[in-house]
Amino acid sequence: MCIPFLAFGQTEEIESLEQRIREQTKDLSCKSDADCRTIGVGHRVCGGYSKFIIYSENAVEPAMIASLVEIHYELERKYHSERTIASVCSVEQPRVTACLKETCVDLGEKLNAITPLHWAVKHKDRELIRRLLVDGHNIDARGGLDYVDGHRKRESACCLL
Repeated sequence: MCIPFLAFGQTEEIESLEQRIREQTKDLSCKSDADCRTIGVGHRVCGGYSKFIIYSENAVEPAMIASLVEIHYELERKYHSERTIASVCSVEQPRVTACLKETCVDLGEKLNAITPLHWAVKHKDRELIRRLLVDGHNIDARGGLDYVDGHRKRESACCLL
């Protein structure tokens, strides 16, 4: 039986660090897809990260957020190893990001990401839909950026902004 570890509570130190990570990554302003990043956060007992979050490189230094996330991961890993804790055993996937209307957006999991045009339709943004169509975006072509083995990789050859 898998029970989320949150049901057992967390230490104040872990909660404080989670809050700091949320605060540091809340500004999602961007000028291009290259400004938008994704990073794994938390420790899952069954392995991997608890979740992936997106952030803007314009708003936070990548090395600083990576350091906070690493400390958070180790604190949760230690917390879990010292207790008998069950966890959700699904595997979280990295996210695909894009800069749309000067804001980093989450296009979904790497293997199931939607296109920027899908995102605009989902959010009923007629202005963005028109601009993407004029720019030649195809509803079947993936957009945004993601990481492969720690290196940025472009999913499509076109830029959004």
